[in-house]
Amino acid sequence: MATLTIGSKEYTARCDFAFDRTANEKYTTKEEDKAGGKVNIYMGLLNEDAFMLSAFWDCALSHLKGSKPSPEQIEDAIMKIIEEDTKGDAVDRLVKEALEHLKTLVFSKERSVRTGRYSRR
Repeated sequence: MATLTIGSKEYTARCDFAFDRTANEKYTTKEEDKAGGKVNIYMGLLNEDAFMLSAFWDCALSHLKGSKPSPEQIEDAIMKIIEEDTKGDAVDRLVKEALEHLKTLVFSKERSVRTGRYSRR
Protein backbone atom coordinates (compact mmCIF):
# COMPACT_ATOMS: atom_id res chain seq x y z
CA MET A 1 0.00 0.00 0.00
CA ALA A 2 1.43 3.37 -0.99
CA THR A 3 1.49 5.88 1.85
CA LEU A 4 3.13 9.26 2.26
CA THR A 5 3.64 11.18 5.49
CA ILE A 6 3.31 14.94 5.21
CA GLY A 7 3.84 16.76 8.48
CA SER A 8 2.29 14.53 11.10
CA LYS A 9 -0.40 13.09 8.84
CA GLU A 10 -0.13 9.86 6.85
CA TYR A 11 -1.89 9.76 3.48
CA THR A 12 -2.82 6.66 1.50
CA ALA A 13 -2.78 6.76 -2.29
CA ARG A 14 -6.15 6.42 -3.93
CA CYS A 15 -6.43 5.67 -7.64
CA ASP A 16 -9.98 6.59 -8.54
CA PHE A 17 -11.95 8.98 -10.73
CA ALA A 18 -10.27 11.99 -9.10
CA PHE A 19 -6.88 10.45 -9.92
CA ASP A 20 -7.85 10.04 -13.58
CA ARG A 21 -9.28 13.53 -13.83
CA THR A 22 -6.19 15.18 -12.35
CA ALA A 23 -3.83 13.04 -14.42
CA ASN A 24 -5.66 13.95 -17.62
CA GLU A 25 -5.89 17.65 -16.77
CA LYS A 26 -2.31 18.13 -15.58
CA TYR A 27 -0.14 15.40 -17.11
CA THR A 28 -1.44 14.87 -20.66
CA THR A 29 0.56 16.37 -23.49
CA LYS A 30 -1.13 17.95 -26.50
CA GLU A 31 -0.30 15.01 -28.75
CA GLU A 32 -2.13 12.46 -26.61
CA ASP A 33 -5.73 11.52 -26.03
CA LYS A 34 -7.46 11.73 -22.65
CA ALA A 35 -5.84 8.52 -21.38
CA GLY A 36 -2.44 10.20 -21.71
CA GLY A 37 -2.00 11.53 -18.17
CA LYS A 38 -2.12 8.17 -16.44
CA VAL A 39 0.03 6.64 -19.19
CA ASN A 40 2.59 9.45 -18.88
CA ILE A 41 2.83 8.91 -15.13
CA TYR A 42 3.10 5.13 -15.52
CA MET A 43 5.77 5.33 -18.23
CA GLY A 44 7.65 8.01 -16.33
CA LEU A 45 7.74 5.81 -13.24
CA LEU A 46 8.98 2.87 -15.32
CA ASN A 47 11.76 5.15 -16.58
CA GLU A 48 12.55 6.30 -13.03
CA ASP A 49 11.58 9.92 -13.69
CA ALA A 50 11.56 11.46 -10.19
CA PHE A 51 9.05 14.14 -11.21
CA MET A 52 6.51 11.40 -11.89
CA LEU A 53 6.60 10.32 -8.24
CA SER A 54 5.37 13.80 -7.41
CA ALA A 55 2.81 13.62 -10.23
CA PHE A 56 1.56 10.25 -8.98
CA TRP A 57 1.00 11.61 -5.47
CA ASP A 58 -0.56 14.81 -6.80
CA CYS A 59 -3.17 12.64 -8.53
CA ALA A 60 -3.44 10.01 -5.78
CA LEU A 61 -4.43 12.68 -3.24
CA SER A 62 -6.87 14.51 -5.53
CA HIS A 63 -9.86 13.08 -3.69
CA LEU A 64 -8.96 15.25 -0.68
CA LYS A 65 -10.14 18.46 -2.39
CA GLY A 66 -9.62 21.38 0.04
CA SER A 67 -7.33 19.51 2.42
CA LYS A 68 -5.03 18.19 -0.30
CA PRO A 69 -1.33 18.87 0.30
CA SER A 70 0.34 21.21 -2.19
CA PRO A 71 2.76 19.87 -4.82
CA GLU A 72 5.59 21.45 -2.82
CA GLN A 73 4.52 19.61 0.35
CA ILE A 74 4.33 16.35 -1.61
CA GLU A 75 7.80 16.88 -3.07
CA ASP A 76 9.23 17.78 0.35
CA ALA A 77 7.76 14.58 1.83
CA ILE A 78 9.24 12.47 -0.97
CA MET A 79 12.64 14.14 -0.53
CA LYS A 80 12.50 13.52 3.21
CA ILE A 81 11.98 9.80 2.59
CA ILE A 82 14.90 9.75 0.14
CA GLU A 83 17.20 11.73 2.44
CA GLU A 84 16.42 9.55 5.47
CA ASP A 85 16.89 6.31 3.55
CA THR A 86 19.67 4.23 5.08
CA LYS A 87 19.28 1.19 2.80
CA GLY A 88 19.53 3.09 -0.49
CA ASP A 89 16.27 1.70 -1.84
CA ALA A 90 13.80 4.51 -1.11
CA VAL A 91 13.31 5.59 -4.72
CA ASP A 92 12.88 2.00 -5.89
CA ARG A 93 10.37 1.33 -3.12
CA LEU A 94 8.39 4.52 -3.82
CA VAL A 95 8.28 3.79 -7.55
CA LYS A 96 7.26 0.14 -6.97
CA GLU A 97 4.40 1.17 -4.67
CA ALA A 98 3.16 3.77 -7.15
CA LEU A 99 3.33 1.34 -10.07
CA GLU A 100 1.39 -1.30 -8.11
CA HIS A 101 -1.39 1.21 -7.44
CA LEU A 102 -1.50 2.26 -11.08
CA LYS A 103 -1.67 -1.37 -12.23
CA THR A 104 -4.66 -1.88 -9.96
CA LEU A 105 -6.41 1.09 -11.54
CA VAL A 106 -5.64 0.00 -15.08
CA PHE A 107 -6.68 -3.64 -14.57
CA SER A 108 -9.83 -2.66 -12.71
CA LYS A 109 -10.88 -0.42 -15.62
CA GLU A 110 -10.08 -3.07 -18.23
CA ARG A 111 -12.30 -5.55 -16.40
CA SER A 112 -15.12 -3.00 -16.17
CA VAL A 113 -14.99 -2.42 -19.93
CA ARG A 114 -15.20 -6.14 -20.65
CA THR A 115 -17.94 -6.88 -18.13
CA GLY A 116 -19.84 -3.62 -18.26
CA ARG A 117 -19.28 -3.11 -14.54
CA TYR A 118 -16.87 -0.90 -12.69
CA SER A 119 -15.18 -2.65 -9.79
CA ARG A 120 -13.80 -0.36 -7.14
CA ARG A 121 -10.79 -1.60 -5.22
